[in-house]
Parts: sequence; structure tokens; C-alpha cells
Amino acid sequence: MSKNGIFFIKNLVLNPYPLIWDYLKFVWFNQVEVNIMKGYNNLPNAKKIFPFIVFLLLFLTFAAVLNGKISTRHKKSKLLRSSVLFSDLFQEIQEINLDYEKHIVYSIFDTRVDKTGCFIITDFAGKQVVIFDENGKFLKVMAKEGRGPGEVMLPVAIDIDEKDNIYISDHALRRISIFNPEYKFRDSFIFTGSHCQPHWMKVHSGYIFMAGANEVSANPKPGEYIWRKRPLLLNKYDVSGNFIRSFFPVYSGYAGTVLASDECYFDVYKDSIYAVEKSLYKIYVFDLEGKLCRTFGNPPKYFKQISKRKVPSIKKSRTLSRKQRMEFDGSFSKILKLFVLEDYLILETLMPTKSVGLEWEFGRQVYKIDIFKLDGTFLISNVNVGPYWLKCIDSEGDIYFLKELDYGDDTHPPKYVFGKYRLNTKLLQQIEGNSK
Repeated sequence: MSKNGIFFIKNLVLNPYPLIWDYLKFVWFNQVEVNIMKGYNNLPNAKKIFPFIVFLLLFLTFAAVLNGKISTRHKKSKLLRSSVLFSDLFQEIQEINLDYEKHIVYSIFDTRVDKTGCFIITDFAGKQVVIFDENGKFLKVMAKEGRGPGEVMLPVAIDIDEKDNIYISDHALRRISIFNPEYKFRDSFIFTGSHCQPHWMKVHSGYIFMAGANEVSANPKPGEYIWRKRPLLLNKYDVSGNFIRSFFPVYSGYAGTVLASDECYFDVYKDSIYAVEKSLYKIYVFDLEGKLCRTFGNPPKYFKQISKRKVPSIKKSRTLSRKQRMEFDGSFSKILKLFVLEDYLILETLMPTKSVGLEWEFGRQVYKIDIFKLDGTFLISNVNVGPYWLKCIDSEGDIYFLKELDYGDDTHPPKYVFGKYRLNTKLLQQIEGNSK
């Protein structure tokens, strides 16, 4: 075969669409034009065109597989990255229905599972912290509404240290409350007034790391805050409540804009802190003293970043209506969880959603999961987990997703369903081997 013939066949397989389009224009549209000129207002005979359509579909499928546009699950190659299903990556161990008959939970803000398998849940709307056992049976209220010792007003973040002590951050009281492993109140402290109330918290090696911007540089008028241009997002305290330092400056450039675009999520593993901004797809690795060591991660194709044209100024963001805030919040992807499990880093992203009225509605959200090695090697992207909301990982390495959340109303009772899963590390090791 001549070189021209080989070149033609190679182009036909690697990029068949222009040639096929030219053929369709020649065969189909020319035939229609001829029929019209003859006075017929009909298309070519379906019996003649049907075999060609079947052949065309088979040929396009074959060409797409060769080009990596379609991946098969059994194919051991890098194509496996984009074809992994949720059921392949996470193996379900147990489904837990929380008991609502003895006690009502009004919201599930944060969750941890202790060494006994009990669920510790901060109920922001209900102003309480509640305990359920490993099967979902209600046990007790660990912290009730109030301003006294061991009480809470707006509990948000929660974490458990190496000695199984439980730490609760209170949004309203600007306070960290500490409970022992038997759920008894032990101590508390007030955190620094210039720090935002932490929405995420990790306790590690005798230190408390809190995600809350170091927000205020001046307060010229009562109730009016002036944001720093690059607030620091992570604050480090010791377990006695002594402030040590702030670090992790905002890199996205959206500090102080609407809907707390400068939030961050992080995890602490061994001697490193892995952190990410809510609206910026890049992982920052710090040491425990807050020194930036390295970064990794680039936004995948599915991740929709904030349009700079649509970002309101600090001044304008204060005048937006609630509907405008909801519409803006639903226009871009947001990283809502970062966890480190063994040698893997797990990111969960909330996809852009159109505003559904003015209320957040569980089940309409769509989440995606990406997984990296801790050295920055990308392994898996775009794993569709549907409405499952990643909540926590216990000390045994089991992963908990909130599968169903219904606060109920006058017509039906509430329903809270957690799923307990185990990460398929063998699959990750297989993908890692194929990526080398």
C-alpha cells in the first residue's frame, strides 16, 4: 500500500468525523436534492440507508475506543481513571437509619464517629449535640442549648483527638467546648475575637487547627467589618486555648465576597496539613508550623470555577438579595470536603446547581470525588456519588456518607440515613500501577 493510502486510513481511524461528514453530505443531501429536483418531496429509501447507519455507529465506537474517548471497565489502562463507578470505589458495609422517634435532630452540620462506633452530631438548627450508637439508636444529648459550661448555642465543627476527647466549636459563643470519651464536659475556652467562627476543625498532636478567616483589620463603625485583602484561613491553638499563629493566605482573590468564598477545608496527617480553598482547586501542603511546603492539583474539566465577571465586590455583596446570593452560590463548583486516608487524599466537590426556590434541598445536589496520592499523583477524577454527602472517616478507616436527609413535616416523619463504606484500596493500587 502506498504512503498516501496508509496516511488516509490512519486519519480515518484517528479522526473519522470530517471524512464521514463529507460522505454524508455527498450521499444523503445530494440524494435529497436530486429527489426534490425530480419533484419528489421524500428522503432516500430507509432500507438503503439503514445498513450504512449501523456500520457508521460501529465504526465510530471502534474509533472512539482507540482514541480513549470510551473506556471499558475491564481495560487495564489509564482510561480506568474516568470510568470508575461509586460502587467500584466504595464498598458498602452497613446502612444506618438514625432513630428519630425518641429524639428529633433538626439539622446535621458535622459528624464524627468515635472508637465505639457512636455518631456524634452537631445539630446547628436544634442547638444541641446528640449521640447515636453504631446502629442508629438514640443514646443521649451531649450538649443542650444554653450558654453555661457544656452547653451550646450554635454548634458547628467537631473533632476527636488521639485520647478520644471530643471538641465542639460554637458559632454563637465563639467557644471551644471539650468533652471526655464518656461524653462528660471537661473544659472550654474562647478563641480570638478577630477570627471567624470555625466551620471545620482538626485536633492533632496537642494542637487545634481551625478553619476560620482572620477577618477583621479595622472596625470603623459599629457592625461594619473591613476585610483584609488576603485573610489567613487557618488558625492554630494549643489544647489549652492559647493562640499560636494564623497561616494559609487566601490565594483565590475572592476574600470577603458573598457566601464566604474564602472558606477552606483541610486534614492533618502525620507532620503535614493538606488544605484547599472552597472555590480554588489546588491543594496546599503545610508543615505543622504553618510553613508552605508544596502545592499540587489542577482543576479537572468538570470543575466549574468562579467567573471573575460575576464575583461581586465586598460592598455590592452586602446589598444582594437572598435569591441573588443563592443564584451566585449555584453558579460554580465548590470543594466541600478534604480527607486523608492512609496514603490517599479524597476531595468531594459540589457541582453547580440551579437555585431551587430559596431553600437548600437535599437530594438535588450532585457530588463528585477525586483521589490523589499524597505525593500529588493524580489517580481518579469525576467519580459521581450523586447526592451522597461525605461526612467523616473513623479511626478504623471506614467512610461515612449521608445518603438520605429528610427533616420531615406534618405529613411524614424525619429520616436520616448514613452509609458506612470501605475504600477499595486494591483498585487504587491497580490504577496506580497502570499510571506508571
